[in-house]
Amino acid sequence: MEKLQDLGQSELQELLDHPERVESMALESDEIQNIQLEREMALASNRNLAEQNLDIKPRLESLKEALVARYSQLEAIRETYRQHCSQREGMVGQVSPEAFFSRLQTESEKTESESE
Repeated sequence: MEKLQDLGQSELQELLDHPERVESMALESDEIQNIQLEREMALASNRNLAEQNLDIKPRLESLKEALVARYSQLEAIRETYRQHCSQREGMVGQVSPEAFFSRLQTESEKTESESE
């Protein structure tokens, strides 16, 4: 807009009377052209990123499905583990180590007396 500083009053009045000339001057300014160039570069960059995202979308979707399947497997294995832990706790509750040792001694003594 440095051009406006050099204009006289009559030239400025003429610009006021013809807004299309003001618009033309604005569009020709270096600042506006730089902004438009940056805008076009940003649009091109965004378009490029969008295309890359669309290219990897099928792979991402398949990996997502695989992850869901693996998570389902994990849940099934976790449930099986819980059931086994529950069974083990039930078995340990039925047979204490002391009772098992006593029974083993009794059977050992019985076997010894039978062998004599």
